[in-house]
Amino acid sequence: MLEKVRRNGFLYSIGITVNRIVPHWLFRFRHFVVYEMDPRQLDSMVNAGKAIADSQIHVSWCDSEEDIRAAEKLTYTSAAEVGDDFKIAQAKSDQQLAGVLWAVRNNFTEDELGIKFDLKSNQIWLFAALVDPRFRRQGIYAQVLRFTCCEGESKFATDAAGSPQFLLCVNPHNIASNGVHKKYAKEVFGHAFSFKFFNVAACFCFGKKLSADSIMTTNAANRPISIRIGSL
Repeated sequence: MLEKVRRNGFLYSIGITVNRIVPHWLFRFRHFVVYEMDPRQLDSMVNAGKAIADSQIHVSWCDSEEDIRAAEKLTYTSAAEVGDDFKIAQAKSDQQLAGVLWAVRNNFTEDELGIKFDLKSNQIWLFAALVDPRFRRQGIYAQVLRFTCCEGESKFATDAAGSPQFLLCVNPHNIASNGVHKKYAKEVFGHAFSFKFFNVAACFCFGKKLSADSIMTTNAANRPISIRIGSL
């Protein structure tokens, strides 16, 4: 337990504990940083690639209904609630699902926070990343991230204006996760503090390329705060 707290960070561990105790409909708070990932740097991850090869992990897209259902189960994410324009990267070991990363275009809503990321046509939002505990600390997530961004350049580029931008948000107090994403980031767009209490939500954005259409909404369920990413 102490090793896990040390690895992830004390403040992040406290936040996770609070989220497990307090129902999501009652209260949620999150501090997050928005990164644009760099496919070129991700493609050069020699160590992660070696870890995957040694553990005989195969990374691919979820192309069947069976694969999608398995990804939903692992990440507690519903494809029906994500939208039509999404893809899921998966890592498998002997047909066992080891890790998953979702990618969506157009917009992505964080219902628990009452915020919505309004994306440009070339922006891809990465979310619901999870590695099965049995396969952690083998470099699997790094390889799934690399696959999503590098292979996704062609998957998402057909009708997008310009090269795809792969974006995600990370809790800066999560030391392990923030370290991986910061290392392979092309740019930091900004950071934000967001909270929701019952159906009232507020979000404060900081940075030259992160903005919200309002600071607060009193109807988070139906009118979430809209966040835009890019030049202001």
